[in-house]
Amino acid sequence: MVFLFIVVIVVSVAALTSLSNRRNAQYALRTSQAQFAAEAGLERAVVWLWYQALERAAAPSVVAYRQALDGMGLTDGATLRMEGTLGDGGRFEVRASRRDTTRLGEPQVELVVVSTGTLSDGTTRRLRQVLRVARAPFPFEYALLTNKADCVFCHLEVRSMDAFRGEPNPNDPSTWWRRVKVGVLEDLVTRDDQEVGGVHGALLVRGEVRQQYGGQPGLSSRYYTTLQPGQTQIRSTARRSPTPADCAVPSNCATPQNLYLNYPTSRDLARFGGRFPDGELPDSFPLPVPDANGNRLIDDQEWLRGGAVEPAKPKRNLRCWLD
Repeated sequence: MVFLFIVVIVVSVAALTSLSNRRNAQYALRTSQAQFAAEAGLERAVVWLWYQALERAAAPSVVAYRQALDGMGLTDGATLRMEGTLGDGGRFEVRASRRDTTRLGEPQVELVVVSTGTLSDGTTRRLRQVLRVARAPFPFEYALLTNKADCVFCHLEVRSMDAFRGEPNPNDPSTWWRRVKVGVLEDLVTRDDQEVGGVHGALLVRGEVRQQYGGQPGLSSRYYTTLQPGQTQIRSTARRSPTPADCAVPSNCATPQNLYLNYPTSRDLARFGGRFPDGELPDSFPLPVPDANGNRLIDDQEWLRGGAVEPAKPKRNLRCWLD
């Protein structure tokens, strides 16, 4: 009898363990399915709040993005709801809240998205994601960027690393070089009709352009480029004189050029349809640590604010940048 009692206990424990394992497996499966439904809601929210909003935006800027969200009904401080169903009977509900902020004087949009995935049996999982949309950090796409340029334009030659592959063949696009860009924000001085070198790409100038000795306006006659107007790659290294495009008349800079004069600032973009003609050229030289108060000194608070490591972000965090 004792032996039989022990056998009954062992069999009962085994049966209960098996039943418990089965229930745990089913619960884990349902939880995973609810998690997938919640993730599907987050993915749908990204399409809704990012790609569809960008299609509505008049320009790739934070201001235009805010206006696009306004048009979709998601204004500053508001919350919108969206839901959807999945083929396996699951469904999701998404609630997106918007808060407009600024950082270092630049506008930002913070979107808090909460997605709830639910199965037909009521199993639920909830996920939270934060999307911060801000102006893109300045893209340093310039081989040379300076406030003033003087003696540097003396037998200067600026070209991309593609030159190490060999000369470009005009008939073989696979050999063409990427163009480079040189930006001068304030003042460009070259020698009077003497060798000053060239740029295998575009020269963007915002300030005064003059010759060194005579003070005459314009570049030296011996400055050259290899980029043809209207093209975006170097197809031949044959030297050519630049074709000045004066951006004081926006239509002059509607297509890619090899020499831009009076390149617009960010305050002039309305005349250019909200975009820089050939990529961003900063209004002032970007500092590693921003001089927020403009006193030409990096104060302690500016240093701490500009150089401090940001706090750790949640695991599900998405940053979206606009040019």
